[in-house]
Amino acid sequence: MRRVSDISGSATSVRQATWIVYDGSCDGKETRVGNGYATESSGSYTYTLINPVSINKTDIAGRPLEQIQAIRASTSGKLLPTDAFAQSSYTRWTTVQYTDCCFESSRRVYHTIPTSGTGSSGTNYDETSYGYDVMKRRNRTVTPGETITFNVIDVRGQVIGSWIGTDDTGATSTDPTGGGATGNNMIQVTGMQYDGGSDGGNGNLTQQTAYVDGSTTRITTMTYDWRDRRTETDGEVDFCEKLTFDNLDRVIKRERYDTTTSGDLAARSETKFDDRGRVYRTIRYRSIRK
Repeated sequence: MRRVSDISGSATSVRQATWIVYDGSCDGKETRVGNGYATESSGSYTYTLINPVSINKTDIAGRPLEQIQAIRASTSGKLLPTDAFAQSSYTRWTTVQYTDCCFESSRRVYHTIPTSGTGSSGTNYDETSYGYDVMKRRNRTVTPGETITFNVIDVRGQVIGSWIGTDDTGATSTDPTGGGATGNNMIQVTGMQYDGGSDGGNGNLTQQTAYVDGSTTRITTMTYDWRDRRTETDGEVDFCEKLTFDNLDRVIKRERYDTTTSGDLAARSETKFDDRGRVYRTIRYRSIRK
C-alpha cells in the first residue's frame, strides 16, 4: 500500500515493507522480523529499516529459547540474512531454560542486558522458576520476588489445593507444608472439590473454597446438568446464578437470586437466536414477579 509520509520535512510517497529472515542451519531455528518502508525513484526502490528487529530462537523441536529485540547499526537497506546482531545491540531479551530435555525450568526477563554472557539474577534479569511432580506436571512456581505458589494435583491431573509462601522447606507433592518443617511458611489459599467428592465422576468442579485466614473461609458451589454444563453457581455475599441452555449449548436465560434459587429472584435476562444462530433479541426484565 502506497502512503505519503513526512521524511526529513518533505512529503514522500512510501510503501510499507516487512522482511522475514529464517535460519535453520544450526541445532534449532531462528526467525528475524524487521519492518520498514520503501521509497521509489526512477522505477527503483530504496529500502529503509525501522529498528528494532525482532529475533526469535527455538530449539529443533520448536520450543522457545530466546526472544530478542535488537538494533541494527545502519537502517539503510533491507533486513538481510548476513546482518549480525551482537548482544550489545539487544534492547529486550527473554530466555527460557529447560530441564530433563523438555520441561521449562526457568524464564529470565532482562532489565540490564550485559554486553556478553548471561549475567546474574537480580543484577541483570528477573527469573521465574518452575518445579514438577514425579509425573512431570508443573506444580511449583517461584516468582522473582521469591514468592512460591505450590499446587497439589490429584491422580487425574486436577488441582485440588493451592498454597502460597516464601519457604517450602520439606514440601512434597501432596503436602506443601512439609509436615510443619522448620522454616516452612506455606499457607493454603484455595481448595477444590470435584464431582461432589465422589470417585468416577466427569471431573466437574463442584466446590471451591477460599481460605481468608485461619478461621474464615468463603465457599462457592457449582451444579451441572447431564451434559456437564454449569447451570448453578452459589457463591458468597448472597450471590446465586442460574443458567438455562438450549440444545446447542447457548445460554438462553440467565437468572440471579438472593442467596439460593429458593430466594427472591433479583434479575433475569433472556436471549433469542434466529435460524442462523445469530442473536436477534435480548430481553432484560426490570420488574420481576415470581
